[in-house]
Amino acid sequence: LNGFTYAGDWVNNQFHGYGKLDGGEKWKDNFTGFFKIGKKNGFKEHIDKGVGHFEDDVWHSDNRYTKKEFIDPISGYTLKYNGMWENGKANGYGNAEIYDGSRYMALYRGYWKDNTMHGLAYLKRFHPDREYNGEFHKGKFIQKRDATDSDSILLFRQIITGQRVPKPASSPNFDNWKSASENFEWLALESPYDDDNIHRYLKDGVLVFNSFSNNYTWGITPLTGKQLSDYTYEAEYVVRNTGTNGDCGLVIDINENNGGSTSKLLFLINPGTQTFFLGTYNPDNYKWTSFTSPNANGGWVNAAAIKTFSENREAKNKLSLKKTGNDIALYANDKLLYTHKITDATSYLHRFAGVGITQAKKVWGYMPAIRFSGQ
Repeated sequence: LNGFTYAGDWVNNQFHGYGKLDGGEKWKDNFTGFFKIGKKNGFKEHIDKGVGHFEDDVWHSDNRYTKKEFIDPISGYTLKYNGMWENGKANGYGNAEIYDGSRYMALYRGYWKDNTMHGLAYLKRFHPDREYNGEFHKGKFIQKRDATDSDSILLFRQIITGQRVPKPASSPNFDNWKSASENFEWLALESPYDDDNIHRYLKDGVLVFNSFSNNYTWGITPLTGKQLSDYTYEAEYVVRNTGTNGDCGLVIDINENNGGSTSKLLFLINPGTQTFFLGTYNPDNYKWTSFTSPNANGGWVNAAAIKTFSENREAKNKLSLKKTGNDIALYANDKLLYTHKITDATSYLHRFAGVGITQAKKVWGYMPAIRFSGQ
């Protein structure tokens, strides 16, 4: 091949797709990226010519390239973007990488349109290793060549836009984990075992969890993306006694910040101490607000209705959160725990943006049931 080597996609006897080209007389420097019908297309930092991109084998140097950094408020992951940026959004070719602290999670090399993956692209996820090599159309892959990873695709899409991405379901309701996970997009519902905070996975219609630290971690779905005025959200928790007192509970996503990061309305219980909490967390200012006993015990309240560990070292509790008009009612095992009245000062609680689950403080167990209905 005239002194150069190529490893990558090949269509009709030409370079086409993602590949790596090394040396040679025709190509004055190495190139790793996208080819279209034998010609280089895409971003490159050229040693002599600065930052720019190839288009049909012709170098273009311009000022449309930028470096951006985004932090997802739910997962805590950092996304670093380096590429074309127009009209305040990722447009054109761009490289994006996701980090969890110092750990490399995933990378994306490809084309964007209005912050959405659109065009030829290569995506790789680490821990475990998975690769996706193909083409996207409006954020959805339309051509597959290798193993796909829809979780990574969703994560890139959501972090760079700063918004949860709903699936086009006709109804926001679900009555088990199967319908909840298949009909709606979730962020961080499942987490790998080597995650520093939480291990969660679905198995046989049950969500299993194992929390490793004091940090609250949540899995969130925007459901259909529509604001609901009244709703009922229920789930069953079975917590194992491991010698530590951990927290678990329900999350309502709230659009408190008018387009910023969503706040969390949290209904938490601690089976070991038979206590519960209702309050909000705002990630934009890191502020916690307690509605239950705000001036004592960090907002935690004792309740005999919350079951503690039995002889088999398990505590099973059914949690229910019901919003009707201006009232939010909490139940444990069908017994009323607390009612919160929404006032002008807390009117943001009407701005429903989704639901989720959360665990923290070294708690192990599983969730056999989950239900949601709203209007």
